[in-house]
Amino acid sequence: MKSALLALVLGLAAAAAPALAQTADETNCVGDDPQTKLAACTAVVESGQEEAVNQAVAYDNRSIAYRRLGQLDKAIEDASKAISLDPASVPAYLDRGIAYYAAKTYDLAIADFSKVIALKPDYVAAYNDRGNAYDDSGDHDAAIADYSHALVLKPDYADAYANRGSAYEEKNFNDYAISDYRAALKLDPNLRPAQAGLKRLGGAPP
Repeated sequence: MKSALLALVLGLAAAAAPALAQTADETNCVGDDPQTKLAACTAVVESGQEEAVNQAVAYDNRSIAYRRLGQLDKAIEDASKAISLDPASVPAYLDRGIAYYAAKTYDLAIADFSKVIALKPDYVAAYNDRGNAYDDSGDHDAAIADYSHALVLKPDYADAYANRGSAYEEKNFNDYAISDYRAALKLDPNLRPAQAGLKRLGGAPP
């Protein structure tokens, strides 16, 4: 299982929150409960009182709610509306990429994560997310390159180590995989994908 997608979305949603945190609906639109979030963001969108950039934030947050409720088509549609209103919205490209990834539409997910990287080249988690999409699409070499770049930017990124280990394992580079799983567990001893990978390959614990 790949990790670090949801946490990344929540972090970006929080970053977007100040643009909307005024009325009760605007506050709830950036909250955590998906049903409350859906109703509040819909009220904000339909109010007709927000500037384009704030409408984009509302659409993007409603996209997150739809995705959490398993309605991926609506999530993609709302993230696309956010992008049309704010073409430089890193959170909207990210959230649409995550929805595409969840729908296993990996080529479109890769395109959106690439746009995130183009807009914010030092966004370390976007490399990890794009690596996940590459890896699940079968392009393990591209995945390894992205995970490696993430680790250059953030050497203590346990998820990237675990994910790169999985990609190495897919290529039967088991010594490299064991090394990465052990590195991940040194940083996060409870990281289950790394625990499972190390157990599969019979590697010694760190």
